[in-house]
Amino acid sequence: MKEDISRRPRADKACRPFYRISIDMIQLQEHREVCYNGDVWALHAVCEYTKFYKICTLRNRHKATVVPALIRLINKIERVYGYQVAIVFMDGDVGYGRAEANLGSSAQEELSSASIKVEIRSPDTPAQLGGAERAGAIIVTAARVIRIHAGLPKALANELICTAVRLLNVTPTKALGWRTPQEMVTGVRPDLSRLHVIGSRGFLLNKHLLRGDKLEKRTFEGFFIGYDASNIY
Repeated sequence: MKEDISRRPRADKACRPFYRISIDMIQLQEHREVCYNGDVWALHAVCEYTKFYKICTLRNRHKATVVPALIRLINKIERVYGYQVAIVFMDGDVGYGRAEANLGSSAQEELSSASIKVEIRSPDTPAQLGGAERAGAIIVTAARVIRIHAGLPKALANELICTAVRLLNVTPTKALGWRTPQEMVTGVRPDLSRLHVIGSRGFLLNKHLLRGDKLEKRTFEGFFIGYDASNIY
């Protein structure tokens, strides 16, 4: 039987940043393997209008973990960028789409109570969530290339996938007229002067040396793996 996928454009197409976001989960590690801090999953969102990515890493995909993370992600969008999310498009995953018995409300119920419309894709039709699926593939590909080029271990997958998202948000995109997603959201071209090669050597000042230990090394040596902010590495 041939599968037919509707290509009709949305009737309520997004007309501003974060009007509609699509969310999905990314598995970071194989079964029984975890990142250095215990993370295994990543929850990511992509803005339909600006192609801007947001991501957070999680230790599991249980509803008690995923739903608060999704709410925090949406609240951060509103707090940092000043845009209110109107529609969230997701699949019917147990973690955030459906309510589980005796485990509190689902993400759908939480978002609806905050006057955010929730759109659920039809069962067994992942193509309907194509925006988030493609975004996930782009993020994973970028993180993989970064890891291989830098020669870093897979245990740092959670850090590298967040770094990939930050770099994608400041990368010119053809669909946006070669503007960056960050520029579409903020109206300002991103400052790329603080970008560094992932995997390059870095040195951290050791502030806990004993006063009399004059010949001990003054720094810890490490490798650059990402950003906490524009000038915090």
